[in-house]
Amino acid sequence: MVIEKDKEPYELNVRNMLEKFREIIGTNEIEVDILEKDILLIYDANGTKKEIPTNRILNGTYKIRGTFILAGNDEYHQDFIDLSKENMKKYKNEFSIEKEIKNELGDEMEF
Repeated sequence: MVIEKDKEPYELNVRNMLEKFREIIGTNEIEVDILEKDILLIYDANGTKKEIPTNRILNGTYKIRGTFILAGNDEYHQDFIDLSKENMKKYKNEFSIEKEIKNELGDEMEF
């Protein structure tokens, strides 16, 4: 799933290649963090340093800057996989524009 600033999240089938992730995010310097056991967050590692505008707020606390990707996590093979239908629905809702507008911008920790 790709989440771009001021756009609704959308599904995109990407071959499991870091080069394509880098192209989508717009930098060679990407970071991959575990969001949940079976979900990976892939984003610009230097978004804060580059002063990229905040795209979304995660859990009401963390600022994610720039375009980012959510992918499934195959822990056994240490690889990216498709998000489950349940997770796709969950995160389309979580990162919807409507919900983002409602988030408060208190003291956030930045990605």
